[in-house]
Amino acid sequence: MNKLRLLLIPVLLLVACHAASAQQRFPSATLDGKELFKNIFQIRQHPMLAQLNTAEAGRLLAAPEHLEITNFPVMPEIYGTIVLQRRRSVVDATTQFVVATPTGDVPTKAPQLVLYTGTVEGSPGSKVWLTYEAGTEQMFAVMEYPDGQSYIVGPDIRNPQGSYTMAATKKMTLPASNFVCGTEDDLDALPPTPPAPMAADVLAAKSILEVELAVETDSEFFTATGGTVEKAQAYAVAMYAVVSSIYEDELHVTIHIPWMKTWTNSPADPYNVKGDPFLLRDKAGPYWKENYTTVQRDIFQVVTSLSYGGGGYGFFEALCGKNQDKGYSVISVQGRNPLPTFGFSYDVYIAAHEIGHNFNAPHSHNCYWGAPLDTCVVDEGIEGKCLPEGQQKKPNPGSIMSYCGGTNNDAGLGFTLRMTFLPQVAALMRQTAEAATCISAPATQRVMLLNPHGEEQYDAGTAAQIRWRSSGVANITLEYSSNNGADWTLIQANIPAGDEAYNWTLPQTCSPTMRVRISSSENPAVADTSMKAFSIVQNDASGLVLYYPFSGNSRDEAGCGYYPASGNATLANDRLGNPNSAYSFNGSSSLSAANYISNFTNFTASYWFKLDNTTGIQTMVGQNWEIDAMFFTYSWDGRLGIAAYFNGSSVPFQAWGPNLTANKWYHAAFVYDGTAMKIYLDGVQVASEPKTGTLVTAKAPLFVGARGTTEYTKGTIDEVRIYRRALSGEEVLAQSKEGSVAPAAPLLLLPPHTATNQPSSVQLQWQSSSGASAYHVQVSTNDNFSGTLALDNNAVATTSQTVGNLGPNTTYFWRVAATNSVGTGAWSTVFNFSTAGFSGVEETTTGNGATFAGATIDPRSNSGTATILLEAERNLTMTIYDLTGHPVIAVAVGPREAGSHTLRFDAAGLPSGSYLCVVDVGGKRLVRKMVLAR
Repeated sequence: MNKLRLLLIPVLLLVACHAASAQQRFPSATLDGKELFKNIFQIRQHPMLAQLNTAEAGRLLAAPEHLEITNFPVMPEIYGTIVLQRRRSVVDATTQFVVATPTGDVPTKAPQLVLYTGTVEGSPGSKVWLTYEAGTEQMFAVMEYPDGQSYIVGPDIRNPQGSYTMAATKKMTLPASNFVCGTEDDLDALPPTPPAPMAADVLAAKSILEVELAVETDSEFFTATGGTVEKAQAYAVAMYAVVSSIYEDELHVTIHIPWMKTWTNSPADPYNVKGDPFLLRDKAGPYWKENYTTVQRDIFQVVTSLSYGGGGYGFFEALCGKNQDKGYSVISVQGRNPLPTFGFSYDVYIAAHEIGHNFNAPHSHNCYWGAPLDTCVVDEGIEGKCLPEGQQKKPNPGSIMSYCGGTNNDAGLGFTLRMTFLPQVAALMRQTAEAATCISAPATQRVMLLNPHGEEQYDAGTAAQIRWRSSGVANITLEYSSNNGADWTLIQANIPAGDEAYNWTLPQTCSPTMRVRISSSENPAVADTSMKAFSIVQNDASGLVLYYPFSGNSRDEAGCGYYPASGNATLANDRLGNPNSAYSFNGSSSLSAANYISNFTNFTASYWFKLDNTTGIQTMVGQNWEIDAMFFTYSWDGRLGIAAYFNGSSVPFQAWGPNLTANKWYHAAFVYDGTAMKIYLDGVQVASEPKTGTLVTAKAPLFVGARGTTEYTKGTIDEVRIYRRALSGEEVLAQSKEGSVAPAAPLLLLPPHTATNQPSSVQLQWQSSSGASAYHVQVSTNDNFSGTLALDNNAVATTSQTVGNLGPNTTYFWRVAATNSVGTGAWSTVFNFSTAGFSGVEETTTGNGATFAGATIDPRSNSGTATILLEAERNLTMTIYDLTGHPVIAVAVGPREAGSHTLRFDAAGLPSGSYLCVVDVGGKRLVRKMVLAR
């Protein structure tokens, strides 16, 4: 069962909620907020309660580069879509995490955190930051709007069971008198004239720079963030991840944390400042100078905590140890505060603010800017004579380097602040970074795989884009695994890392356990891998996701065949009398497919059945509602029915058909089209119950002939199909008539139509045609299938056929027809594929009782020779192909007896280059490569 936590969302606005329509979560880059937050209800005099589904939230770890979350709480009682992009991490494999213990520092495991940033759809100028950490299962989301109002979704610190809440940051108690940034605006360190704001195109042309920020958190912070090392570290990494994203967006400077130390209460930290940043300022510098000289850093920040947020202090001229006694900042975050959750947005703000001073950024109300950039504080402006006497404070949304949050609070507006640097401030900070000798492009080699990241689903043979980010890496190598990383196959080596994307033609295989690995071509130890497996499936335009024809076995013949069934049912005659072509259920037997996933917007389930009796409840096809279920179909005292589960209700929706007769074959189909649940019996619609909503996603075994270990069927079932779409009435009718007519034309699958660069031996695959007993397959070099065919087999018993001995650089056409006792049906649509040229052909030296010993070209005599060893008489032909795969010489050798034979050809007209010598030995092609150098 999914682990759940309570979410509390305060009711601050009573407005109508328009929820965005739900979409499929995977393989598309979309999550549904209704799946993240469930069971929302109202309690008198309390906020709205909900539950956070942490299993669903965990999917954020495997979501691709771009992500949308629909139905997300963007304001109290307002739900919308947030559009997000995955961001780089502030930590990597080189980051050292340590915790202080009585016996010394002990390494700890790094938090597994992802950060997404983006906007609220339909709200221009809005910003969203969302983090999720796997170990603590903690999510923080901040939605900020242009007027400075913002809302936090985070853990509810009042509830010991770990509930969640939404809170408006304007409710934070933070008067201006409580917030003090104690920096001394050292104007002597600044250029005489402030730089002009950077235009967007100027910033875009700037390279990414990296600052190394070492972090230490004290005992107060440990207690405030939850009292565990894991929570303290996860909160700190989440906070700095958001800070880094702001710096990267506005300065093109990213933060990397090389070292983070956590103090607990045993032992307590050496500072004992109880949240006071000014005491911490005085103690941290000397302590670091004495104890942390070997810690890698450009600057460092020490964090304490006070309930209302104690401000901070950041030194100017701090970067690169320019002033050894002032290369740091200190902050006092809110931790536990009057809000029902952490003051996460304030904590991000104060960390970014004080680091801003380390980048020589004065406050935005300082006279350095000429006229102050904001007037939330006026005393300094009046004293510096850049504001007139009597100037009053003017509340405004402010910015990171302002005091506007507290001033706005004093003015009755609540704590409101925009998480941005003003353009002139950002320009000065970038200028400072460029002048710092220790700050450059990220020096540590890193690669980060963005897509595919996991749980995507792709069609075999189609194109997918691999995307990544890197630093300190010149070229990268891409590999894939179809068995969850047990073995790896090269995709491409030495791709310029700066490309950041590669269009990959997916292999023609089926696998639910695909992964991609990216590594530095120069240093393979620098690598990243898909966090979770993704799937390659066969493209099935019919929407069929499961098909049990029960033709002698219980294999799944749909697509990749992911859901084979097993159990103790026995093979029996089908409705047409064919032996071993259906399964009989004796009232205590069943079949089931483990790990079946129901994830549909619409669906169809259909099958043939015959009941031995109509007594009691007999479940024929579906999932067990006691475990997890989307649907199940059954006979209840002889009446046909279906039950299906929809989001928002624990009670199944039911629809009923007519009464059934024992010992009679029926064809049943159950169709949900988004507006109604329909039941068909023998091709005729017999019920339609109106229903709208979103079907639940269920990952549980699919049963045939039972509901788990109860409600067994006594009878026979055949031809079970499940589609991810609603079949039309005409399609259902056609299914019900199968067996009385020739089977329909099969749907061709692989290789996909117009596939290129195929090998000399290709496996053809197609979709089963219901009622087919065999298939007729033809392959030709022309689309009218005239003349000699490359393959003509009318007795194929399965849904695949291998065709070999294909020539290079040749286009082949293929088609399939299905056969049964009634006759042969229509041909399928014709597909074509092209074989690879010379470069895609491998040498084949043995086969059909022959060995191709060698092939050479002598440029002096213009004579070419090929040596063939025969075990018995064979008919031979020889063809020479150029580099593009076009034939340039053909020799009809004729029959040759057993022994060694030297075949000769005239190479006088051939230019220098590589060639392919192909000898056909009684229908088997043997291949050798040759090089002519004149």
